[in-house]
Amino acid sequence: MMNGLPAPAAAADDLPRARAARRVLVRQALAMAAMAALATVTGFAWLAVPAAVGTLALAAGATVLELRARRDADVMLHAAPFTAPPGDPETSAVLARRAAALTAPKHQRALAASVRAHAHGGPHILVPQAPVARLLSCHAEVADRIAAALERRSADVRAVVELEWLLSDPRPSEDRLRRVARLLAV
Repeated sequence: MMNGLPAPAAAADDLPRARAARRVLVRQALAMAAMAALATVTGFAWLAVPAAVGTLALAAGATVLELRARRDADVMLHAAPFTAPPGDPETSAVLARRAAALTAPKHQRALAASVRAHAHGGPHILVPQAPVARLLSCHAEVADRIAAALERRSADVRAVVELEWLLSDPRPSEDRLRRVARLLAV
């Protein structure tokens, strides 16, 4: 795709592998944590420190893989109306959990508050504005309608994914803002 996101087919292939690799890293991190605890209890502190560092590195790797899996799930959810449903039950379960998390009332209220803060928050001297703040402040009425639709909990999963991509984009575009507004039918 032109926007740098992986294609839904690539995401569908990558998601199970990322989840499996994450499970391996979590098991290894738990084993390293147990080894560090055992080394500390038995008096081998010189072994506990590298084991603790290894545990942190493995936990960081598992976090990165979880973020990658979420991004892949977002891509698949965004393209769901245009692609065949996944045949793998684990992938279907991951997508269902991600869709539930994206459409949770708490998450939608947080997105609405973020949109309003970017649209109506003034420039700060010490804190630089997010790139999307200028776009939303120029289109404050659209931002208010988007926030109102999110608070009514009438948001589709695709709209929430698009909005999250808009908020995190280093170069947000009016096209994506219009797409979010269209998906929310505001």
